Amino acid sequence: MDTSLQKQILRQEMKLVLNSIVDRETRSQSMLKTFLDKEILHNVQFVSVFVSFTDEVDSRSFVDYCWQKSIVVCVPEYTRHHPSQPIVMREWVKEGDLEEIKPGLFHPKYGPLHQIEEIDLVLVPGLAFSERGLRLGRGGGFYDRLLAQVLGKSVGICFSEQLRETIPAEAHDISVSEVVSV
Repeated sequence: MDTSLQKQILRQEMKLVLNSIVDRETRSQSMLKTFLDKEILHNVQFVSVFVSFTDEVDSRSFVDYCWQKSIVVCVPEYTRHHPSQPIVMREWVKEGDLEEIKPGLFHPKYGPLHQIEEIDLVLVPGLAFSERGLRLGRGGGFYDRLLAQVLGKSVGICFSEQLRETIPAEAHDISVSEVVSV
């Protein structure tokens, strides 16, 4: 079976798995404690986060913590997403509104722009991850492009049900530095 078909099948399976998780809020909040225990935020000044889909680990408590510690929080600028252009990061200011770019996909409505080279840590979403850092995204290739430009550390965050022994991968797929699950 070819890799793209394997990915498509795994995506369908993982969406069912994600929809079956019932204690999402409690487990999402424990992600911050895991980050602090592992000292992942040590010496971080700029962090890139994703605004969570309803079926993902909720990144909001992490964002609130960063604001309390004066860590600059950025979100990838999706409106500028074109394969030939570099990805720009938009700062998510504490009182800033989010705007929906397409169903379920949000980024800050306003805030300063930052270059990806400034980012110390990138939180990466995914449908599935392997312990070695391979990830299965939603199929658009956006985070593979972003990870190709990242100079800092990248951490995939997920529920433990999203961990898989192996993930089908192609040459353009880029692994994360570390995977943290709850």
